[in-house]
Amino acid sequence: MKKKALSGIRWTTISSISVLSLQIIQLLILSRILSPSDFGMMALVMSVVGFSNLFLDFGVSSYIIHKQNISNKALSSLYWLNVLVGLFFFALAYVLAPFIADFYNEKELTSIIRLISINFIVISFTSQFSVLLQKELHFKKIAFINIIAGISGLTVAVLLALNDYHVYSLIYSAMTITAISSLLYFIYGIKDHCPAFFLSFGEIKKAFSFGLFQMGERILNYVNFQFDVIIIGRFFGTELLGIYSIAKNLSMYPSNIINPIITKVSFPIMSKIQHDHFKLKGTFLKTINYLSSINFFVYSVLFFSAKPLIILLLGNQWKSSIPVFQILLIYAAIRSTGNPIGSLQLAKGRADMGFYWNLFLLIFIPISIYIGSSFGIEGIAFSLLFLMITLLTLPNWYFMVRPLCGARLNEYMKQIYIPLLNTTVAFVISYYLINMIGLNETTSIILKTASMSIIYIYLNIRFNKEFIYTLFQLLKFKLG
Repeated sequence: MKKKALSGIRWTTISSISVLSLQIIQLLILSRILSPSDFGMMALVMSVVGFSNLFLDFGVSSYIIHKQNISNKALSSLYWLNVLVGLFFFALAYVLAPFIADFYNEKELTSIIRLISINFIVISFTSQFSVLLQKELHFKKIAFINIIAGISGLTVAVLLALNDYHVYSLIYSAMTITAISSLLYFIYGIKDHCPAFFLSFGEIKKAFSFGLFQMGERILNYVNFQFDVIIIGRFFGTELLGIYSIAKNLSMYPSNIINPIITKVSFPIMSKIQHDHFKLKGTFLKTINYLSSINFFVYSVLFFSAKPLIILLLGNQWKSSIPVFQILLIYAAIRSTGNPIGSLQLAKGRADMGFYWNLFLLIFIPISIYIGSSFGIEGIAFSLLFLMITLLTLPNWYFMVRPLCGARLNEYMKQIYIPLLNTTVAFVISYYLINMIGLNETTSIILKTASMSIIYIYLNIRFNKEFIYTLFQLLKFKLG
């Protein structure tokens, strides 16, 4: 299993870095062609589409991975359930599109939502194949699919943007990625599992009872995560939303790429050892440590590079996004440490805990964001950061981690605070040491990154040996 896990990490890393590179290239090019309003419009569309996508799965994917010996009848029943749900949400989005457009006072949203909702049908026919590939740890195939689809989407986006398609260049790019990836998942998946024309409500009920809480948890989590977009889109307009959404998307890129490298592999492994309490706790704590060690370092480098990074990637028209970008970088770094808890919940078959946790968050997040909106988009970003610092420490451990794996508070917090302290020390020394020399901005950032890397590696060798050992094992496996 260890060899499969390392192989999974290797191919997920290749896939994630490739997809991130393609997304950055697309953003770099399109930000100089499209307006902030175009990106704001896309943010509104994706908030609606993303919400609908939550219902397409019904928590079935996690049930398939969690269930170690699932029958072909069950898989066939769940496959056709996905198809029926996809058709239903296509029709629902088509009908509701004008009302959503009226809410945001953006008439063009009607045609855009109706167009992109075709994705619901396409995804429903192939989502199970992607889950089965993940369950069997076939991450090499998944990497190939993601890279090919990403290249196709980038090509479409750039060509259409250059031909004045405006926001539709983003829409057709997203649809292209869905179409290509779905086709390839179908080609790979149909070889190993061909769904029969069979529909058993008994099998669906079993999956639904498992997935109901997970679906509810995902819905609540999505509302919590997208409430800032809803508020800005409703009260501030698409231009400010475009500025905010670019800053938010950029801040989320590192953890969205780094976290799945670990969690997509650790989730199936934790599912296999779900009854071995000691091993499960150890795997979970290591996952937290590895993610914290990588994410905190990456986000600290991005923080002091924010100004030249935004200007270089996006151009001077996006300079106003720099303050909110830096706030959201800190928010995203802290948020990234909570991601593996979701995998732990599902591995233990306790999706209900995630549901109740996000229901608890729903009490605070909308109120906090609404208060923060009085101070503009920076106020909204600060409100998110404050909540993340407050809620993702003691409450998160007490209500989630402790019951699921029995980790003590000091065991859990150690996995976060050691990487945090190592990063802080390396950041402060490098930042002030290089600033004392008085170099130009580009040279300063290069030297800060280099010196911080050296100090950080040294501190991890001294105080976080497990992370360094695993990192070297992974590099050895990759080079070997």
